[in-house]
Amino acid sequence: MMWPSQTIGDFFEVKHGYAFKGNFFGSTGSFVVVTPGSFHESGGFRERGEKSNFYTRTPPDEFVL
Repeated sequence: MMWPSQTIGDFFEVKHGYAFKGNFFGSTGSFVVVTPGSFHESGGFRERGEKSNFYTRTPPDEFVL
């Protein structure tokens, strides 16, 4: 079965500009930090496994997917 092709903008707005404080990054947590490197160039989410970064504080609501 082929999945239908859709754009990321159909699901959420990409927002830039929040300065995540470096001292709140960790290897575990409730919030995975998603960056452009989190996606394959050809499309789709890239699972980063142990390389995933987490934010250990609660970010502003508009930055939570």
